Amino acid sequence: MIIFYYVVFILLGYLSGSLLWSRIIAKIFCGHNIVEENSDKNPGAANVFKTCGVPAGIAALICDLLKGFLPVFISFFFVPTSSFLFSLLVSSPVLGHIFPIFFRFKGGKAIAVSFGVLLALSYMTPLPLILLIVLYIFFSLIVVFKPHVWRSIVVYVLFGFLSALFVDNIFAVAACVIIAVAVFLRHYITRDRNDSITVTLFPRASDNSKK
Repeated sequence: MIIFYYVVFILLGYLSGSLLWSRIIAKIFCGHNIVEENSDKNPGAANVFKTCGVPAGIAALICDLLKGFLPVFISFFFVPTSSFLFSLLVSSPVLGHIFPIFFRFKGGKAIAVSFGVLLALSYMTPLPLILLIVLYIFFSLIVVFKPHVWRSIVVYVLFGFLSALFVDNIFAVAACVIIAVAVFLRHYITRDRNDSITVTLFPRASDNSKK
């Protein structure tokens, strides 16, 4: 019976992740296809903000967070966490977002949904969420990569390694590594290979010194 519940929640997580709310909200409320109208072709909340404005962007962001949070959080009350099936369950919304069955397996970059998943995982251990937040802050304010796709590539590589080093639950570690690998590969494969990479230390201080 426990295996049955694992399978149910893995499927629910995957199907929840497969609902590309940013794409749906932009189409219904703004009449825009954010995949076709943005250069990065990403059905994510950032493109909803850019194409449809702040209210629609906030709605898309909340939906992307919730579709990761809800199936994982609810599963805590039905299945044990001491199984690698639980690791797969935790990562299933992220995998669904990247490979959505409802959109011909052409999904997004899974940043918001991974935050939602880790927010739910905080019920078990808060460290993965803290690590991801700190990494994004560090690589947004102190060390800045351009184009920004490299920020996420570096962040998720480090997130996977640091989770393996410092998170003390092997099943949470496995979930974090699956998420890190999936998001890293999604960003790395879809990057523009013609872009040159620049790295800036303390960009705000550099900008102020030029004024």
